[in-house]
Amino acid sequence: MAGINIPGVTDQYNTNDTVEKLMKVERIPLTREQDSLKTFKAQKDAWRDVNRKMSALRDSVKTLYSYDNPFNNKLSSTTDEYAITADAGRAASYDSFKIDVIQPATADRFLSSELPADSTVPGGTYTFKVADKTVTLRWNGGTLSDFSDAINKRGGDILKSLVIGAGAGKKTLLIESLKTGEANRLTFEDDAKTFAVSSGMISPVKNSTSEFGTMQTEFRPAPAESVTEQSGMPKISNGNITVASKTVTIPPRSGFSLTIPSNVGSNQHLVFTLTKQPVDDITAELNKVPAT
Repeated sequence: MAGINIPGVTDQYNTNDTVEKLMKVERIPLTREQDSLKTFKAQKDAWRDVNRKMSALRDSVKTLYSYDNPFNNKLSSTTDEYAITADAGRAASYDSFKIDVIQPATADRFLSSELPADSTVPGGTYTFKVADKTVTLRWNGGTLSDFSDAINKRGGDILKSLVIGAGAGKKTLLIESLKTGEANRLTFEDDAKTFAVSSGMISPVKNSTSEFGTMQTEFRPAPAESVTEQSGMPKISNGNITVASKTVTIPPRSGFSLTIPSNVGSNQHLVFTLTKQPVDDITAELNKVPAT
């Protein structure tokens, strides 16, 4: 029996392909519009990117006429950057400077006297100060090497110590600040000060005194001054000045000049102590009118 073929149901005559080709032809305008839409979207994205970059360029150009203009930045240089560096602000003028280093900044360091190699450091509270920073070591006692190691552990970036050989059976102890400059002085406090003195690291400052004005012959007449005085007043003189037991007595109407010795440095403090004493008032006698 021959088969029954129903158009649209069976595909004996390639009906599906025919329909698909017909629909493809019908979709050509839609496909064309979809391709155009993709092209427009790509163009839109491209213009948006151009607009963004133009805005960035405009903002960058504005800085060329503002205070933040990078061409107004000033640069500074030194011939020895290990010795000194400089930062130039926008208001800095174009100039060159010569700086003479009179004394390089160094760190405080203290070296003990030569000590026996088997010397020990007594226990106690050892306090070291560098500027406003303090290193405190509570030491139970021990050898120089152990004491030096303990300082290095506690010192951090402030303080360091070293034991140095000084010949047969002798050693010295070095304690040094790691901060340079006059403001970073290393000072010893508590038991550290006691040990520093006993080991010869530091010594008490001896008083330096200079005596002058201990003899009457050192007092010269006072410089003459043009002043108006009451008639009858005694002249100012150095003849009545007396010196006894480091005390200078200056009676009324007395004056003097005294030369300070050249060995007294300008950095020494001169202190003059003045004590007033009651004296007879001669004003009434001077104001008496002589009888006629």
